[in-house]
Amino acid sequence: MSEDREEILLKEQEIMEELDTAIAYGREKLRAASESRPFVIVMCGAFSTGKTSLINVLLGCDLPTGINPVTKTVTKLRYGPEQRFLMQSLDGREEWEISEEAARALVVDQEKNKKYREYRLLVELPSGFLQKGILMVDTPGFEDKEEARLDELTKKEIRESDFCIVNFSCNRFGTKDERKFLQDLQELTNGNFISILNCLNYLMQEGQIEDLQERAEHILKDLGNERIGIGRYFLVDSRDRRDAELSGLDTWLAELLDRKAPAIQADTPLSMALTEMRRATAHSNEYIHSLMEYAAELRNKNEANIREGKRTERTQQMRKQQQMQSRLITWQDQVAAAAEAAVAGADRNTPSNFKEEVQQRLRSMLDSEARKMDNWIRDTGVTPSRTMRTRFQKELKEFSVPEPTYELRERGLLDLDRYLEGRYYRVYNDYVTAARSAVQNRLLAALKNQMQLCVREAEELQKGMEGAEVTGGYEGRMKALSELTEEVSEKSLDAMEVQREVRVRKQKLLQMYG
Repeated sequence: MSEDREEILLKEQEIMEELDTAIAYGREKLRAASESRPFVIVMCGAFSTGKTSLINVLLGCDLPTGINPVTKTVTKLRYGPEQRFLMQSLDGREEWEISEEAARALVVDQEKNKKYREYRLLVELPSGFLQKGILMVDTPGFEDKEEARLDELTKKEIRESDFCIVNFSCNRFGTKDERKFLQDLQELTNGNFISILNCLNYLMQEGQIEDLQERAEHILKDLGNERIGIGRYFLVDSRDRRDAELSGLDTWLAELLDRKAPAIQADTPLSMALTEMRRATAHSNEYIHSLMEYAAELRNKNEANIREGKRTERTQQMRKQQQMQSRLITWQDQVAAAAEAAVAGADRNTPSNFKEEVQQRLRSMLDSEARKMDNWIRDTGVTPSRTMRTRFQKELKEFSVPEPTYELRERGLLDLDRYLEGRYYRVYNDYVTAARSAVQNRLLAALKNQMQLCVREAEELQKGMEGAEVTGGYEGRMKALSELTEEVSEKSLDAMEVQREVRVRKQKLLQMYG
């Protein structure tokens, strides 16, 4: 079997795990779509693109910022009557308050952060923005060369968010990696994101802003969705809280939260679930297709092997039949010669014992020849119902060496009238001639008939035995593939059922929110 076919079988566990994950994810999002929870906004982007600075401007807080990768942990910000810093377990069941100094160290200190990988930083702020039921999430900058794990943390938070604000630096917007990130973000958020082109202070020369806008409109033209707006972006400068330039971002966000947040919050989990489940079911369908192709390939090989096996069997069978027929002729010649020798070798000088001696010689000869025939037939793989030895013994028992004609006449046992009417065998006047004639005309004919019957029976037995054993050699693997295809198909149907439930819920939400 080729290596790519081996890989198909090894991929089965991966596909089943992906389907299980998608089913669990879909059911979780169905639950999330119907429960009351904060509206989650994730701030993301590469390091040094002004993510944390923008949060400080929007919320009126003072999270640590810098020109190097600063944020080393996920920081969640929620409303509280006064500023507090807390550590929270990833499952949200455990939290305790820490000092501001400890919180700042946790955000920027890589070594200290490693000790708390199972926790996140939670900041409570008396912010009017957060008071609207918003949970803001500040994520580590992707492309942090020190630790690729942070990229996975960011993607995880994006997947669980309702809305995403992605930051880019004005002076290098549009790199290959950034375009790839935007495509990933479109899928991860179902288009619920806006792009921020930050740090306008980098654009000092005339015409640079116009060039940036033209480039942004080209790159973002197919991204987003109808609720958020296709290709939505803002040019901002959030370096200085007191002199920040938001270009209407704060006003647009306020309107979004007042008018569209409920619909986004209800629809986003379902859209995310559909995206995930479509991907999983598409992969499973591709896998099932590859299994079916592989099964068809094995089936063709199996059928070809069976045809070749039957052809070979027929050839071998014909060869065996030819061999047996050839051996039969040889046997007949050997038995005839041996019978002639038995008659010719008897003592002609003792007529009283001649018949008995010929009979004994024939018995010995036929017993020896019959054993040879039985052994050869047995070597072909079959055993007829009656052996040649049994057949020869029966025919010899019914055969007797006749007396010569002159003794019959002298003893008054010959009826000349009946002889003249042709009702007796030919007339012989000595034992040897009479015995040779009887052997040739009666015994050898009977033995020849028995040999032919035995050979035909052996041939029929060979046909039955060999025909039932012809297989293609792939039956076991074909059965295993069939069972595997059925198993994956059943799991895929489970995923499609959950997918159907998600679509039904989305349709109801569409009727509710429009």
